[in-house]
Amino acid sequence: MKKDSAETDLVRRVCIAVLMMLAFVSTFTRPHLIFGITVVFTNIFLIGLIRLQGIRMGILVSASAYGIMIALNAAPAFVLIFFLELLWIATCIHRNQGQILKLDLYFWLLIGLPLTAALFFTSGSYTMIEFALLFAITVSNSLFNILTADMLDYYVMRRVIPPAKEYRPPIPFKRVLFHLTVTTVSLPFLINLTVGGWHSIDSSKMNALKTSESTAERILSELEHRGEERLQTGDLQEIASRFATPSPDLLNIVIADKEGVALAASDMSLYANWKPMEPLKPVESRFEIDLPEETTLLPTGRWHDANYVYTASSDKQEYLISVILPVMPYQTAIFLEYIYQILYMMASASIAVCLALCINAWLERSLKRLELNSSRLPVKLRQMAVPDWSSSGILEIDSLAHNFKSISDELLNRFEEMESINSRLRVSEEKLKYLAYYDTLTGLPNRLRFRQRLSEMIRDTGFREKIAVLFVDINRFKEVNDALGHISGDLLLLKVSLRFEQLADEQCEVFRLGGDEFIFLYKYISDDDLPEMAKRIGRLFDSPLELEGNYIYITLSIGVSIYPEHGISQDEIVRKADMAMYAAREKGEGSYYIFNRDRENAMNETVLLENGLRTALHEEQLYLVYQPKVNPVTGRMRGYEALIRWNHPELGAIPPSKFIPIAEASGVIADIDFWMLREACRQTKEWHELKVHKLPISVNLSTKHFYRMNIVGRIHSILRQTGLEPHYLGLELTESVFMNQTEQVVEALQELKRMGIEIVIEEFGTGYTSLSRLRHLPVSTVKLDRTFFHNGEDLTEDNASVVKGIAGLVNSMGLKVTAEGIETETEQELFVELNCEELQGNLFSPPLDSRSFERYAAAEQGLHTEEII
Repeated sequence: MKKDSAETDLVRRVCIAVLMMLAFVSTFTRPHLIFGITVVFTNIFLIGLIRLQGIRMGILVSASAYGIMIALNAAPAFVLIFFLELLWIATCIHRNQGQILKLDLYFWLLIGLPLTAALFFTSGSYTMIEFALLFAITVSNSLFNILTADMLDYYVMRRVIPPAKEYRPPIPFKRVLFHLTVTTVSLPFLINLTVGGWHSIDSSKMNALKTSESTAERILSELEHRGEERLQTGDLQEIASRFATPSPDLLNIVIADKEGVALAASDMSLYANWKPMEPLKPVESRFEIDLPEETTLLPTGRWHDANYVYTASSDKQEYLISVILPVMPYQTAIFLEYIYQILYMMASASIAVCLALCINAWLERSLKRLELNSSRLPVKLRQMAVPDWSSSGILEIDSLAHNFKSISDELLNRFEEMESINSRLRVSEEKLKYLAYYDTLTGLPNRLRFRQRLSEMIRDTGFREKIAVLFVDINRFKEVNDALGHISGDLLLLKVSLRFEQLADEQCEVFRLGGDEFIFLYKYISDDDLPEMAKRIGRLFDSPLELEGNYIYITLSIGVSIYPEHGISQDEIVRKADMAMYAAREKGEGSYYIFNRDRENAMNETVLLENGLRTALHEEQLYLVYQPKVNPVTGRMRGYEALIRWNHPELGAIPPSKFIPIAEASGVIADIDFWMLREACRQTKEWHELKVHKLPISVNLSTKHFYRMNIVGRIHSILRQTGLEPHYLGLELTESVFMNQTEQVVEALQELKRMGIEIVIEEFGTGYTSLSRLRHLPVSTVKLDRTFFHNGEDLTEDNASVVKGIAGLVNSMGLKVTAEGIETETEQELFVELNCEELQGNLFSPPLDSRSFERYAAAEQGLHTEEII
């Protein structure tokens, strides 16, 4: 007996030492799942240690192990939760309370869940997805530890360290069945969850790598395209900003020199924080992870600010291009996928456990009946008592095996379903590949396929061969689409594509870019072939198209660019073909136009002016001049008009007739008009206060504002800010504002007129406003344009008669008549005869800058400019 006791004590000590060693080793080797989330198996060994050595030694070792874990930068919050769980289980074991798995569930419901929620809400900006995933994985990890510790106790400890050598404590059938069922169901899912998580992370890294690598290559391509000269910081900043991507899929660009000094960045904060020379965690070649130091209580906190960083270099210009992608979007997607898998695992495990419990109860009842019938069998036989063998023990065991087989079949069905899903995904992948390269409406290759084919043709073209890109647009397609409906519009596009396909062969391919835009790729040798091909495309539609009983003739505008004559890059060739298409449209319907440099220069000038207008306001390139309005008889000033001028730093003075249409087309006109109105009101109020004059000012306003914004509110706000009384302001509008005469426009003008603002129709006689409509419009003054009474010749009697007739009709309606562009005394005498209210023109004064205008006004009042200032 003493020998057996000593042997048992030795085995116990060895087991305690092994458990302590494994507990400490597990603190150093925590398997990593995804984005800082790790699993901890320390409690498996600590629970076994508590069972063998007692609660005091177990808690002491536990505190040491978890202290080491915190020192190794583990998340202290979750280490604390695992330690509290261990104290709970240790207390339950000390009180000899069974079913620690159920007790552990109580811990997570009563303590773990509230504590985890409190940690999340006090630890920063964590999402509910992150909370749910961390809590689910933590609970799953904990339950796995408890289950494994329980199995370790029953199947190892009680076998290795028995109370007596010859005695092996029996294991309850219910517990064996429970362990077997949960392990069979959960283990494959846990393995699949772990491997799937690693695969998802690898996929997200590869996606980030492809995105950043593609962006870096495009930036390097543009840098190399610009040549070997050193680019300015502004050019680099423009490139970085253009290739960056806004939220939610943020992509930042940093361009640095070879020493790592940031030269340009899409995000200004990167200038201060950029430290590319510090080593990062490598993923692939030139692809790293910028992972902050562990500073948060929760394991995933440090990944919130983590970034994928891809670095590429330009050999010619010695630049380092860094593409920065935040990990957060990939983390959120993988977290959500993990939650679904965990929920699926828990649901499947719960169903399996319930089924196992039912089977166990059924088998237990059968076995108890078998035990009752088989107990004291010799006595019963001697008494001639016949046992009831209606329930055979073999039959119950066979039934148990059958149910386990059902569980295995169910799992197999699940895997078969997963394989079926994967098969359908592969089919869907093929469909997506088709959708990626072909247009769903017409079946023609799409834009992506066009770029591929153009790249292949450029690569494979022969020495004498040329490649033409013919950009084709259907004229007036929008009108057809609006008139007949979108269904008919789609049918029209389909029939157009069918005719285009008639020209497709080895030398010619057709693609649909989108909308009513198609493009041809044509390989040819002789220069005479290209115009003939453009004409062949146009002749396809000499006969009409039949659309649901309607016959429609269409024409095309075809723009042509040639490789390599007009460019060597895809973007350059397509852009010039597009420019040529617009030139063909201007040339006339059914035309084609081959790109030339004059067209490019004209469009470049337009782009230059458009870009310049966007900075002209901020750099004070725009300014106002003022032209007096005078009394026709006395010649004294009765008011003046503010006119805008642009002094471009490179091109010099640019006339309004050139930049105003560009401003209206690009949408910059709103900022220009309201700056002009505010500046004119401010200057007028200043002159009123300085007593230069007390005269009204009129300002031109684009008619576009009356259809797009709260024009009354904007004007009222400007008057309030500048302090100018409304009756000192006049708004000059062209006749086009009344073409539609919508209620919105009329109501706005009526409100402005009620404020005291004078409404003037300028350039009258050049537009579409009839005299009969004037009496119904909220207008107080009609300004006759010079072109109305002067056609490049001297004033004739016919012109004078027309002007007299119209002026008389306007006066009879109670409206004032003014005229602009007066340059001769004969014209002045005419309007004096007509009792015209005001005249304006170079005969009296050209437009003056503010200083010259002050001198003009002072001279008229007999004052000195010095006194005014």
